[in-house]
Amino acid sequence: MKKIAFALYDQLGRKSVTYREHVRDITMFSVNVAIRTYGAESQTTPVLIESNSITKIIEQAGATDAEYLFMVAMGYTSFDSKLVHQMIADADAGNYGLLGHILED
Repeated sequence: MKKIAFALYDQLGRKSVTYREHVRDITMFSVNVAIRTYGAESQTTPVLIESNSITKIIEQAGATDAEYLFMVAMGYTSFDSKLVHQMIADADAGNYGLLGHILED
């Protein structure tokens, strides 16, 4: 199994603390489902990084032994718990250095 770092990008700095905490809780539910699904066959705990800087997230992930970085922005939800596996398979199959769906706030 590939080693993956999960990251939460906080782009909501202009919003109230209460709002940001609520959105983070919703986001972390989906991220935790992805982590549990991804790590089901592994005894190791995946890396979890949080920052309001994409550069810092990439630097922190690069300092780990992770082979992949799965970064989502606050507000991310997914109904597909296998999305991480599918994205890694697509990246491997196409030899992609970056695979993503970038949305602007």
